[in-house]
Amino acid sequence: MDEMPPINLTELANDYDECRQIDTTESERLFNIICEHGQISGRILEIGCGTGFYLIPLAQRFPESEVHGFDLSDAMLQQARRKQKEARLQNCLLSKADGQNLPYRDNAFNFVLMSQVLHFFEDKPDAAREIRRVSKSGARLLVITSSHRQLRSQVDLGMFPGIIERETTRIPSLSDIRKLFEREDFDLLATVEFAVTYKATSADDLAEWASNKPWSSYQLIPETEFATSTEGFRRSLKETFGNGSITYLFPQTLLFFQNK
Repeated sequence: MDEMPPINLTELANDYDECRQIDTTESERLFNIICEHGQISGRILEIGCGTGFYLIPLAQRFPESEVHGFDLSDAMLQQARRKQKEARLQNCLLSKADGQNLPYRDNAFNFVLMSQVLHFFEDKPDAAREIRRVSKSGARLLVITSSHRQLRSQVDLGMFPGIIERETTRIPSLSDIRKLFEREDFDLLATVEFAVTYKATSADDLAEWASNKPWSSYQLIPETEFATSTEGFRRSLKETFGNGSITYLFPQTLLFFQNK
């Protein structure tokens, strides 16, 4: 097998939002869940804010809050800054930073969010300690991830050869995430499952979407293997769904913690 390639965040950022468009109704429901269980107030921090999918709406919903977001990718931050400018947000502060060494003072934030980024950290215990350091007493923490069961249920990951083994290895289980933050004096308050719905017009449409590597998981497949796997995925889709449209669910789990 070829050597596993690194994640190219610049490539991932190119069509990041286009591949993740979410229905307005679903988006509203998602943010209502976040606001209800997060009890958001005061200073807000998003770790690995990407193009601002969560950060910008939170800054709009909470104009009195100071909303901070950082990412390692210049390409991601460029898109987030464009959205910030278009929305004319004065309470949103973006920066390039390393999540292992957060550039913030101790006890700085009332609410901390990280969505689908924990698996990018090489030293997860160190990242959890940093999150604990910058969180105020009583602060809420939201970790958005996908359980191993949810990963297997995704049409693309479940049928695309070679991905599930990689994903369930690099993405921590829900129990491991709970233990990780409980060791840093966070209590788990709520676990909420949420699924975003996408519709592909055909098997070819979904296979074409996958060929553009919309998730970082696709980038971990060596190129020689990826081309063969894509064709195998296309055939499996047609055998399973025929020539009709395909409803594709992207399920996630929202873990709400509170700092003691």
